[in-house]
Amino acid sequence: MNDEEDSTADKYYQVIGELIAVKRKVIKIRQEDLAKAIGLTRTSIVNIEAGRQRLSIHTLYRIADVLKTDIHSLLPKSTQDIDAQIARVAIHNLAENIGLDPVVHEQELREIIERINRLKGD
Repeated sequence: MNDEEDSTADKYYQVIGELIAVKRKVIKIRQEDLAKAIGLTRTSIVNIEAGRQRLSIHTLYRIADVLKTDIHSLLPKSTQDIDAQIARVAIHNLAENIGLDPVVHEQELREIIERINRLKGD
């Protein structure tokens, strides 16, 4: 794998990790509880959510089961959409950090993402 391919792969794992973290927080399950449910350590979950640890497909399926979601909701939609998904997750995390409920404010967050995408297109 060359550096560009490796960088793209890193982005995919970053998005997967962030989508797992978002879903886990929405259903209010702790990293420790998720780890125990799928037979990993909390440290592994921390690293997966940060995109530092690459996970196998069967582990991703187990995570999706515990989070009561479809595996596709934990995957980037496309290569072209990966930067937009990184932005969405970052905005979701920002909303949580400033005390907004990202689920309640989903529409406002989507509008912010659309504005960012328009600015990138200019």
